[in-house]
Amino acid sequence: MSGGICPVNRNSMDYLLTCSGTGNAVVIVVGGAAESLDCAPGVNSVTLKNRKGFVRLALQKGSDLVPVYSFGENDAYQQVIFGEGSWWRLVQRRLQKSIGFAPCLFHGCSLFSAERWGIVPYCKPITTV
Repeated sequence: MSGGICPVNRNSMDYLLTCSGTGNAVVIVVGGAAESLDCAPGVNSVTLKNRKGFVRLALQKGSDLVPVYSFGENDAYQQVIFGEGSWWRLVQRRLQKSIGFAPCLFHGCSLFSAERWGIVPYCKPITTV
């Protein structure tokens, strides 16, 4: 796929980890679409249940695992959060199951003014450890 993006499944990861040459790296966002519906400003939640197969595969292939976590990502944009049980949340969940991700409504600031809406992220620090 364009930009080196590919599905996160066993076959794809197996292929990427066995490619010959140097500099092969795989980056996985473990929470994925399930975690995207749980994000809110100032809140950090991680979805790991039933997502441990990548560890087993890395160990089988002899690949290094480098855990990385970023704090502050949820503060970069304002998101419209639909309450659990609402009609819009139901639509998000159904689309998540059918197309693989949950569409959401979000906004940042304008390119020229922090007081206006736009697609540029807010100036908030993101700390990666």
